[in-house]
Amino acid sequence: MADQRKTKGKQKIEMRMIEKEEDRITTFSKRKSGIYKKATELATLCGADVGFVIFSSKDKPFSFAEPSMESIENRLIMDIENPPPKLNLSTISDDHPLLRAHRHLNQEELNKYHTELASSLEAEKKNRKAIDNLVENSTMKNMCEKGWWETPVGNLSYEELLQTNESLEDLHKKLCNHIIGERRTSNHTDAS
Repeated sequence: MADQRKTKGKQKIEMRMIEKEEDRITTFSKRKSGIYKKATELATLCGADVGFVIFSSKDKPFSFAEPSMESIENRLIMDIENPPPKLNLSTISDDHPLLRAHRHLNQEELNKYHTELASSLEAEKKNRKAIDNLVENSTMKNMCEKGWWETPVGNLSYEELLQTNESLEDLHKKLCNHIIGERRTSNHTDAS
């Protein structure tokens, strides 16, 4: 009983209005701190200009701006007064930042796909080599168990056929020499 948790821990919260006002204020305070932290990280890590205003349920404003609220306001006003021209895709040069970014993204995706394919191909080559080794070892084992002369000729490769032919020719010579030797021996014993 001493190791029971005092809190429920991190749980998924249903997205709906919190009914108790005290809980709502606490949640607002915690979430506001989290948003400030994320905005600071975004500005620091990415060099982004960040600005926002949050109004509490009591209509109290809370703001955050990086580098400053004035620079964010000026930037918004300039964008409203002087909106960027609408993009006409036929007039965009090949050096346009959007096209460069799109090409870069496509290139990254293609590189990733190529790397995955190369890895897959390498794995398949290793599998093929392992299978070939198993087949070769199995063939050699069968040849050793049965004797090389009993191996079905249809299962042999060209190189194995040549080797089998050499072995047969060698066996033929040895048999002929043995038979000739036996004849000589038997002729000597018959003559005496």
